[in-house]
Amino acid sequence: RGQQSRVRSGGVKTASGIAALAAVYALTAGFGLTFDPVGGFATLVWPPAGIALAVLLRFGLRFSPGIFAGAAVINALSGAPVSVAAAIGIGNMLEAAVAAYVLKRAGFNDDLKRPIDVVMLALFAGVGSTMIAATVGVTILSSAGILANGEVAPAWLAWWVGDMLGILIITPFLLL
Repeated sequence: RGQQSRVRSGGVKTASGIAALAAVYALTAGFGLTFDPVGGFATLVWPPAGIALAVLLRFGLRFSPGIFAGAAVINALSGAPVSVAAAIGIGNMLEAAVAAYVLKRAGFNDDLKRPIDVVMLALFAGVGSTMIAATVGVTILSSAGILANGEVAPAWLAWWVGDMLGILIITPFLLL
């Protein structure tokens, strides 16, 4: 009986954490989109990317659905069709989940006391995983006719740099 109660309590805590992450992601994303977005969906500073990664590094991949939900909701509210918003949400979720997984597998310490941890965060998460969300997002927006051909490269670059800056600025701040 005690084991069932702990399992149920853990499930409620996880569900609450997922909901909280979705809300924080959507709120900070809405704020981020006020900074001159490219194509309406990419901006040069994206704090939610840093928040998402910090949460997954500290609390685990089980919170990934919160990233998907927050990103999908804010993109739908920003005018994207639901299918496009969902695809963007998947890209944003994969960006953080892949970064957290790779960093943990590489022996990353989230206290950032070792220089190698800073380098891993910058390379694996800042440079590498951010390409996932930028590529998925811009590809789906272009396929849906939301981005014109001439907007694809600037939107991809803005998305990539924005997510990278969000991770490089916000993640260390939250982890420390």
